[in-house]
Amino acid sequence: MGAVISTLAQVWFGVALAIPMLTIAILIKLLSFCCKKKTLNGLSVILVKFAWQMSLWLTPWVWLTSAKSWSAKLAIMSEQVRKRAEGDSNARPVFILGNHTSFLDTVLTITRLPISVAWQARTYMGAHLFKLPILSTICHGCGHFSVPYQGKGDDDFRVDKIEIAKTQKLVDQHIENKGVLCFFPEGAMNGNPSVIREIRYGGMKKALAYDAIIWTFITNGNQVMWPRKKQIGGFAGYGQYALKEISPIGCRALVAKLKKQGSKEDQLKEDYVILSEYIRTEMQSEWNDLLDGSSQLSKDDKKKDN
Repeated sequence: MGAVISTLAQVWFGVALAIPMLTIAILIKLLSFCCKKKTLNGLSVILVKFAWQMSLWLTPWVWLTSAKSWSAKLAIMSEQVRKRAEGDSNARPVFILGNHTSFLDTVLTITRLPISVAWQARTYMGAHLFKLPILSTICHGCGHFSVPYQGKGDDDFRVDKIEIAKTQKLVDQHIENKGVLCFFPEGAMNGNPSVIREIRYGGMKKALAYDAIIWTFITNGNQVMWPRKKQIGGFAGYGQYALKEISPIGCRALVAKLKKQGSKEDQLKEDYVILSEYIRTEMQSEWNDLLDGSSQLSKDDKKKDN
């Protein structure tokens, strides 16, 4: 009986996702004929936000709650984004980094960002996603950045060097035009959610180049409600999510502080390595803090997932 209910929940969740996404894909296509690119990108992200909010509202057994003074922290981030959008010369770019254990991570992130932040936010997506029906229209409409992976497996991050150079130019333009950059710095979906993967250096170099303010958006429980190897989620469960400001005075000052406090061995490391290791530690700590408020995989489930 339990298996039947679980299957029905998945089917309902799939329908609750598919219909709103199809609707907004049509709207985005129509808007593309009359909107300038930047306006189209912002409107598309907002449409996705509301569509996915509807999907989650229709599936209350996928239960997600915030933790750790969420509203207060979100207000601080929103103010940082607003100041930069309005041209404040002292305002730094905002980067939002998340752990990646499930397709639900993306859904949750965009639905929880306020409209003012979501309008400015763009992310990296695998190039293959830009070829899928419906999703390709949405990806292009939002102005997300295509990553031309060539590697095979979760630990092979080879990319087409010519194409990624083009993508990075677009990312730079977005940041310089007051945009917010969101991405999963582990580089791939994590088959062992309880241990944050090593943080990829490329994103850290970008953060240092722009002396960005980094926030982490950590989730726990998504891996149960939408396991990474399932085409569609919708399993009953409960999860939590939290924000943390990692570098309120910018990445460069943070690294300088860490070097001063660190050992002689640490001081010899490249800045992006120091930043990467620190962020991984902070993300791990945040994930651990959310354990009590989230569904967890059993040992047997972890073996199946890996």
